[in-house]
Parts: sequence; structure tokens; C-alpha cells
Amino acid sequence: MDNTTTWTVGVLCSGAERTLALAGGVENQPCRGDRDAAGALVVAATDRGRQEYRLTVADTCVIVVPGLTE
Repeated sequence: MDNTTTWTVGVLCSGAERTLALAGGVENQPCRGDRDAAGALVVAATDRGRQEYRLTVADTCVIVVPGLTE
């Protein structure tokens, strides 16, 4: 059984049709993939601000739009 978890974080920039890849990786423990994807999202949102972000961990894709407040 393969226990690796692939994760990616991307952003859909205003006016764009494709997601721009920002970070990604492969982890041997599933909980680390979740943690790393969440950490990369925080860094991206801090740097790029309020945009539409796409996270994929294993086979689950999530769309995130950070709030307007801290």
C-alpha cells in the first residue's frame, strides 16, 4: 500500500483562466501533506492577498478565498 500524499497549492489570479502553481510536494505521512499545504496557503495569502486559491491534497480539491480581516 502506497502511503504517500501529493499536495499542491495554486492561485487563480484575477482575469486568468488557469491556476498558477505556487507550491507542492509529496509526503510519506498523510497528515504532513495537510499541514504543508495549509502552511503554503498561509504564506501565499500573506504574500498575494485576497485571491482564489486552489489546494489539492491527495484526491481532494478545495477552493479557498481568505477573508477580509486578519
